[in-house]
Amino acid sequence: MKSSRLFSFTMPRVLGLLALGAFAIAPLHAKPKSPNAGWTQYTYAKGFKLQNWTTKARDEVFTDSGKGAYTCVLTKGDWEPGRKGRVEMRWPDWPDQTRENMICADVMWEAGTQGTCIMQIKTNTGTGGGGHESIYLNVKNNGNLYHGVSKRVIVENTAASPTFGTWMNIKAAYNPVTGQARVWINDELRFEHMYAPGTGAKWYFKNGAYWASATSKVHFKNITFWVNETDKKKKK
Repeated sequence: MKSSRLFSFTMPRVLGLLALGAFAIAPLHAKPKSPNAGWTQYTYAKGFKLQNWTTKARDEVFTDSGKGAYTCVLTKGDWEPGRKGRVEMRWPDWPDQTRENMICADVMWEAGTQGTCIMQIKTNTGTGGGGHESIYLNVKNNGNLYHGVSKRVIVENTAASPTFGTWMNIKAAYNPVTGQARVWINDELRFEHMYAPGTGAKWYFKNGAYWASATSKVHFKNITFWVNETDKKKKK
């Protein structure tokens, strides 16, 4: 009887609230807006150059599915004499060196990946900040993702949310005019810092496996490139 009286008492009020739109439903986990919305996508006609600085043949350390998916494998100590071991996809220099550029990729690293850089925004020339990498994403400390030697964790490997074997979308961008460098994970901004651009730089992207403290195995798919021309469009 009590539940019946409560129902008869509250139903008109509920209907009234619904009529006023008080119960508009919003997603519990709304997907973040893509940070490169409005940017211009570009491609490289000649694709990438594989830097296989190991003692093994290409087919033993690198897999190309032919459908835009790639795997890079690097084992500690397996590198050419006098060179730092790597199995990396080196993309050409940016076609526009005066605007913010972005690499976007779905990335997954397997258990055992340790002490390995998986993505870089880099220049080999110029007078910019130290080391010539505005972005240097590396996996260490049991699956955590960091930038360079920074102690700030970009993605943490936990039992509830493991990184090993989990695909995630990574977007990394750098503006060679302002010096702003940013990293998004699944479209959420997780890291940013300022890296002095200096002069004379020729920026480009790299992804793969650079250095390893064990055996690192990193997968990539859906790799795309973007340039931020939104300011140019606003002026028109």
